[in-house]
Amino acid sequence: MKSTPLLRLLIPLCVGIGMGDFAFSWLLPYEKSLYLLGGVVFLCSILALFRRTTGLWLTLLSSTLLFSLGLLLIVHQQRERITDYPQTAFTFRGVVTDVPHRTPRGWRICLRMQAPIVGEKWQVFLTDSTMLQESPSSLRPNAPVPPQKRPSAPQIGQVILAHGRVTALYSKEGRVKNRYSAYLLRQNIVATAHCFPNEWKTIGKGGTHTATVSPDLTLHERLLRQRELWMEQYQHHLPPHSAAVLSAMTLAHRELLDRDTKMRYSQGGASHILALSGLHLSILFGAFTLVLGTIARRFGRTLHLLTIGLGLVLMWSFAAFVGFPISLVRATLMLTLAQVFTWGNHRPGAWHGLVLSMTLMLCYAPDWLFDVGFQLSCAAVAGILLFAPIFPVPQGLQPLSKRASELINRRPTSSPMRFLMSIGRYFYLLFIVSLSAQLATAPLVAYHFHQVAWGGLFSSLFVIPAAYLLLCGGMIFLLISPLRGVLAPWLTDLISLMEQGLAFFSKDCFAPIPLYPSALTTALSLFALLGLVRLLSPPPSQRLSIGRSTLLATGCLLLPMLSYQMDRYSTRPQAALYIYPTSGVTTLHATSPDGHSWLLASDTLRAQAALRQTAHEEWEPQGLTVEWIPMSVLNDSTTYHQKKGSIVGHSSQPSGISASTTAPLFAPHCLIYGQQRIAIVDSPLSRAFPQHPLSVDVLLVGHDVHRPLSHLLAYYRPKVLVLSAAMTDFYRRQYLLDAARLRLPCYDLQQEPTFTLLFH
Repeated sequence: MKSTPLLRLLIPLCVGIGMGDFAFSWLLPYEKSLYLLGGVVFLCSILALFRRTTGLWLTLLSSTLLFSLGLLLIVHQQRERITDYPQTAFTFRGVVTDVPHRTPRGWRICLRMQAPIVGEKWQVFLTDSTMLQESPSSLRPNAPVPPQKRPSAPQIGQVILAHGRVTALYSKEGRVKNRYSAYLLRQNIVATAHCFPNEWKTIGKGGTHTATVSPDLTLHERLLRQRELWMEQYQHHLPPHSAAVLSAMTLAHRELLDRDTKMRYSQGGASHILALSGLHLSILFGAFTLVLGTIARRFGRTLHLLTIGLGLVLMWSFAAFVGFPISLVRATLMLTLAQVFTWGNHRPGAWHGLVLSMTLMLCYAPDWLFDVGFQLSCAAVAGILLFAPIFPVPQGLQPLSKRASELINRRPTSSPMRFLMSIGRYFYLLFIVSLSAQLATAPLVAYHFHQVAWGGLFSSLFVIPAAYLLLCGGMIFLLISPLRGVLAPWLTDLISLMEQGLAFFSKDCFAPIPLYPSALTTALSLFALLGLVRLLSPPPSQRLSIGRSTLLATGCLLLPMLSYQMDRYSTRPQAALYIYPTSGVTTLHATSPDGHSWLLASDTLRAQAALRQTAHEEWEPQGLTVEWIPMSVLNDSTTYHQKKGSIVGHSSQPSGISASTTAPLFAPHCLIYGQQRIAIVDSPLSRAFPQHPLSVDVLLVGHDVHRPLSHLLAYYRPKVLVLSAAMTDFYRRQYLLDAARLRLPCYDLQQEPTFTLLFH
C-alpha cells in the first residue's frame, strides 16, 4: 500500500461501486440525499486540505470521498437506464449499431433508437420467416447463411422499422431480473423486444456494400462498417474457419466463431488469443516501434518522440476501429500513461500505470467493475507484476560476459551458446509470464467459467509465438492487397498447426479441471495468492520467522480449501421445484437429491437455448442430469410412461397418486412431486366441468390459455397462482386483476425471479 498510494483511492472507489450496485434498489428513493452527503464529504475534504490535516484523518476523509464517489457514480449511471415503456406493443424505429447475431429463428440485433426515444440502445429479436422454414435441429447457430438467405440479414447502418412489446431491463424499483439482463446493461442496452416476421422491415439500402454512408450514423458505426469491408477480404481469400479466427484476433469480430472453436481454445487455455487485449497491443506497438522507432531514433530525440506519439494515435485509432473492447482500452490507456510519464522523465512503475488506468476507467464507466473482461485483464497484468519477479532467470541461461570471465578465470560464452541461451530465456520468460497470469486469473476463471485450463501453461509456449505471426501477418494481409494471395495459405496452415497443438493440450491429462467456487471462495483464493506473494518475496525489513511463514502458508492453502468444501456441501442437489421466467416458453424443473432432474417445457428447443446460462451456472455445479420432457406429456402421460420406463407410472386420476420425491408423477394437466400437486394449464381445457374443483398447491398458467381465470377455477382450487413469462399481455393483466379481486396470491414470472418450492 505504501509503495502504491493510488491503491488507497482505488480500493474505496471499488467498494463504493460494489455497495451501490448491491443496494441500488434501496438507495434509489434517496438519490438526492446521496448527492447532498457526497457534497458534504467533498467540502470536508477541501477544508482538511486547507488546514493541512495529515495522518489518519486525511486517510479516512480521502477513503470516504472515493467511496461516496463510487456510490454516486453507479447510482447515477443506473438511474439513467431506468425507463418506462407502454405495456402494449407499439411501433419503433432504430439504426442497427452493431454486428447482427444469427439465431436459429432469426436475428439478434442492437438498435440505436430514432423513435420514440432518441439515442437509447435496445436489443431486438427479429424472427425471420426464411429461417422458420428450416429445421432447427439441422441449423447450427453460427453456420454460414446460404446465398439465397443473405438478403434478409440486417446490416450495420440499416434502419429497422418494427412493431412489438418492449421490456425494460430495469424495473421501476431498480431491480434486474437475471445476470443476462445485467450483462446487457453493461453494454448500455436498456430494453429488449421481440418482433415476428410480419412486424418488422428494413428501410433504405444500408449494408457494407453501399458506397455512400448515411449522414446520421455515428463515428463508431462508420468504423464498424469499414471493419465489415475488411471482414469481406478475409472471407474472400481464406477458408471460413480461418477467416473467423483471424477476424477475432485482428478485428475483434467474434460472430463468425462457432461453439466448437470457442470450446477448443477455452479448453486449451488460449481464449485470450481470440479477444483483443494487451498481448495484441504489445505485438502491434512493438512491431511499430521496432521498424519506425528504430529509424526515427537515428534522427534525434524530437523525431523519435513524434514517432512514438504517432504510434499512440494509431493504437487508439485501432481500439476505436474494433469497437473499444474493455481489455484493449485498459492496455491502450496503460501504454499511453507509461509513454507520457517517460516523456516527463518520470518512471512511476507499471503498478502505478495499472492502478491509475483502472481508476480512470471506473470513473468513466463504473459498471465495468463487474465485467468479466475487465476483471480478467486487470488480474492478469497484476499477476505478472506480482509473480514474475519471484522467478528470476536461472544462472544457466545467463551468458558469461568477457569482463566476468576474466574475474572468475573462465572462458566467455561463445556466440552459438549465446544464441541458444537467448532462445531458452525467451521461452522461460514466456512460461513464467503465462504461469503468473494463470495463477492470478485462476480463481476468477473458475468462478465465471467453472473450469481451470491448466494446459494453457504449456500451450502458451507455441500459441503466443503463433499469435505474433498471425497478428502481424493478418495486418499485412489487410493493408497490402498484392500479398493476400501469398499470405492466405500460410496463415491457414499456421492456424491449423496451432489448433492441433491446442487439441493435444486440452484432453487426457491436460484436460481442464472443473471447479465451482462461490464468491466467498474466490475472494479467499485471491487473498491467499496475495499472502503467498508476501511470503515468497517479503521486503528485507519485514522478513517473517519460520513459524510465522509456516502459519501464513498453511492459512493461505487451508482457508480456500475449506471454503470450497463448504461450497460443495451447500450446492448439493435437493428435492425442489423451479418455474423459470423464460420468455416465450413455459418451463418447470423438478430436481431430486440423487442428481436426477426432469424439465417440462412447452418448447424444449427454445427452453434449452433460454436456459443455457442457467445450466452453466446452476445445474453443472450441482451435477444435475436433466431429462427434457415436452409439456404435451401431460395430455397423454400414459403413452409417455410406456415409452419411458425410468419414471414412475401413474393412475388416470390425480387424487389417487401417492406423493414421491424421487420421481415426478404425471396426470392430465397435473404433476405431483414432493407432496405438492401442481396443475399446469398450457393448452385449452375441455368444457366438461368437474363436479368439484381439484385442490392443488400451485396453478401454473401458460401461453395457449385464452380463457378468464374464473374458467380455470372451475377445474382447480389453487393456493398460489403462477403466471408464466410466455403468457400474452392481455390475459396477464386480466389474471392479475382477477387474482387481486379474489385475494388469490399471484406470482408473475415476467416481473419476478424464478419461482422455487423446496421440499424437506
